[in-house]
Formats: sequence, structure tokens, C-alpha cells
Amino acid sequence: MHIVGYDMLLNNIELDIKTKCIEENMTQTKVAETIGTSKSYFSRIVNGQDK
Repeated sequence: MHIVGYDMLLNNIELDIKTKCIEENMTQTKVAETIGTSKSYFSRIVNGQDK
């Protein structure tokens, strides 16, 4: 099922997370460690590969 605007929402979330990492001077690896998940899983979520 395709929801209108879904892809745009995922892109906005990806951009928001990446922007926040830059603002907080944190890598995605550090965020993943902080929230208790693997770097690869967090990356898949951020990049919309694990829907």
C-alpha cells in the first residue's frame, strides 16, 4: 500500500536526524550506542530501508 506523502515524510525524518546529529556533534554510531541498538540497524532506519 502506498500512502501519498509517505516517501516525503521519510525523507524529512532522515534529514531531521542527520541535521540533529550535526548540531549535537554526534555520529550515527554514537546515537545508536546511546539508544542501545546497532549502528547498522540505526542506519537502515534513518535511511528508510527498514520500514
